[in-house]
Amino acid sequence: MNNRLERLLLRHEAFLLSEGLMAEILSSTLELPDVKEDSFGSHHYKVGKVIRLHQRNEALQRNEMDLVQSVDSREPCGSNVLTTFDVDQPFIAGRGVDSVISISSLRGFKEPVLPYNGEVPCCGMGLEVPDVRSVFYYTPEAGLPGEYVLVEWRSQTTECQHSRIPDEGRTECRQRLVSLLHETSVADADFRILNCMGYILANGRLLNSIEHPAVGFVYQFPTKTAGSAIPITLREISDTALQSPEPDVPDLDDRSLLAQRLSLALYQLHCAGLLHHKISSHSIFYFHDPESGAYDISKPYIGGWRYTPPDHHFQARQLEHSQDNHEVTETVYSNSLGDTAIYVHPDRLTTTAPRFRKSYDVYSLGVVLIEIAMWKPARSWRILFVTMKWTCLKSTNLDGGQPH
Repeated sequence: MNNRLERLLLRHEAFLLSEGLMAEILSSTLELPDVKEDSFGSHHYKVGKVIRLHQRNEALQRNEMDLVQSVDSREPCGSNVLTTFDVDQPFIAGRGVDSVISISSLRGFKEPVLPYNGEVPCCGMGLEVPDVRSVFYYTPEAGLPGEYVLVEWRSQTTECQHSRIPDEGRTECRQRLVSLLHETSVADADFRILNCMGYILANGRLLNSIEHPAVGFVYQFPTKTAGSAIPITLREISDTALQSPEPDVPDLDDRSLLAQRLSLALYQLHCAGLLHHKISSHSIFYFHDPESGAYDISKPYIGGWRYTPPDHHFQARQLEHSQDNHEVTETVYSNSLGDTAIYVHPDRLTTTAPRFRKSYDVYSLGVVLIEIAMWKPARSWRILFVTMKWTCLKSTNLDGGQPH
């Protein structure tokens, strides 16, 4: 950026301009040197941080391409997609490189109940239900002060999500996920991601009481004074509004600010080379104020993170190596999506769906933005449309006249 011309802009306008140029820089074919936080000047440290995350993601993906070629050729669930994050070894304050957290360090631990009615099939995109969340008081080793933490649970069976990395390699995948979330959260608050401290392996139970292996990723609360209540999701808030005779609808300005912050967060995440795959109002949540019990609707956090391909650049490389140059596809079991299917792009609901791309995240966010505008959960729209159609039919003459 021309520093002299930049001085003609107001500070916040210069920030917005530089952030808008991030995508242009990353989509270019130019070979950028290694970027540091101050590479674009002290006023544009965010751009440097985001591009630095992106470069590190791409670097490790090249290493993982070599890993895929060296592992067993068998592919769980018929998939051929590698899905891990790209980061250096994790830095977890006070705990070295091992990101596993002991159950004994969580006061009052209770095994999670995963909301599956029966057998959990392996690795199906769309088979996963929304994460189960728990709050525990965490006491770390070495006499460090304790704190409340949030744990997002999911099935270990669905965790692999089309990975060609063998079982023993998933430990490294989890380590990288922890590290990525940690580095992304501390890079900038606009990512709206909590700091990930590590993960837990535990036995959970399905709804039919059958024991089932679970993995939980552990996050710090945003502040030490955030209380100990389980966060409330955007879905729960909109469900309450739908069921209330006098719903408490936030002001339009607050909803606009919420939409703006979610959109900026996804933009920055995509610039950093990250895809979410599971954006919905289930994955957006808020922390209560411990004194008033209220929450700030304009301060969302995004959870529900999985192992996902960093971005379309890696997918394009896989496309080049696919047989007959056909598009790489995934097997999607849409019969198990439930009410989360409305957040999924229609192209992804076929038996063999195209590889995930940024536009599918944008589609999911679009559904959430409509929920915010209407302040009603997406599942209610079908009811609304059916009601409108029935009202229209009732107001039409039996002789084929026009509605009154």
